[in-house]
Amino acid sequence: MKDPASVLLLVGAVERQRSAFIKYVVESSQAEVRDDLDRRVLGFYEDWYRASVLHARQLEEVLAGEDVMVETKSYPIDYSQFNYLSPAYLLKNVVQRMAVHLNSLAETARRLEAWPLASTLLQGIVSSEDRYLEEAKKLESDRPQETPKPPRIKGTSAARW
Repeated sequence: MKDPASVLLLVGAVERQRSAFIKYVVESSQAEVRDDLDRRVLGFYEDWYRASVLHARQLEEVLAGEDVMVETKSYPIDYSQFNYLSPAYLLKNVVQRMAVHLNSLAETARRLEAWPLASTLLQGIVSSEDRYLEEAKKLESDRPQETPKPPRIKGTSAARW
């Protein structure tokens, strides 16, 4: 068996990969597709999602070789603020959150250098998903900026009487 500290590091990486923001956006956010750009961006998210799921499985297989199973956890509660938004609108948040995620995995890979199999796999995952991150950045920079809409007053309020 590998060093328990190394195994715990890899367990943490699996948990982060399983709850990656891109997975939440595709599985749970119920994004509202409004136009062709949204359809294209959602298709891109789905491609990234499939890669992310595959990467999580690869990490799980390494842990299974060490007789370690990782329990399933829920997504962070703050992800719920991104429900029912358009895929194109979410690009900025996808870029920011996935950049942090990939930096975290890269740091774990550096810390696991004594476990070449795990470290190399994590480096490969970061490299693979970094290409998706670069594409997301490009999509974000090409996205037309929406002008803010003025607030609409709905109903009546005692404060306006």
